[in-house]
Amino acid sequence: MNRWEKLWLDIRRDACHFWTGGKHNLRDEGLLLRCRICDYWIAKPEPLPPPPPVPDPPVPDEPDDPPAPPVDPAGEPNPATPGAYRAGFLWKPVSESDGKLVCLSPQAYTGRIRHTYLVQPNGVREEGVGVGVYNGGRWHTRFRHVGGFYLPNTEFRLLTDAGRVWSWKVVKTNQRNDGNVTPTVQVPE
Repeated sequence: MNRWEKLWLDIRRDACHFWTGGKHNLRDEGLLLRCRICDYWIAKPEPLPPPPPVPDPPVPDEPDDPPAPPVDPAGEPNPATPGAYRAGFLWKPVSESDGKLVCLSPQAYTGRIRHTYLVQPNGVREEGVGVGVYNGGRWHTRFRHVGGFYLPNTEFRLLTDAGRVWSWKVVKTNQRNDGNVTPTVQVPE
């Protein structure tokens, strides 16, 4: 190879590297692969072995659905068993729709809610705006700010038609709380 041929090959290789970002434009030439730009030849890689078969996942046992929380004679959630109403409560500090706090009440309260609001430890109260029943039959209440705006230990309160005030205290208001807060209840006399 004379110096002009070598120079021409170097120019083509530099151009190939520049135009393709270091990846050759390969063409199949039987047992070899050849770059269309710089005439670089490489051996074809061995084909990869097929992946091992994926075993079928084990069939899970029938899930034990938690028993439905007992209902009091008035048809509302039973104040004697507040721990039964942890599941279903959701404090979502940043909602997808408007980027602000949304609280979902457990399904047992749907159709029995008169009023929802927040109470911060310093006594500041903010009324919620009920927007409807979605996501598993749960009542959605929206607020004006993101969850982290509210002080730690802020309470989401819900007034039922029977006059009971159910309260979920949220310690970390900037974090999602999904079914991990046991409510307290104030029963009217």
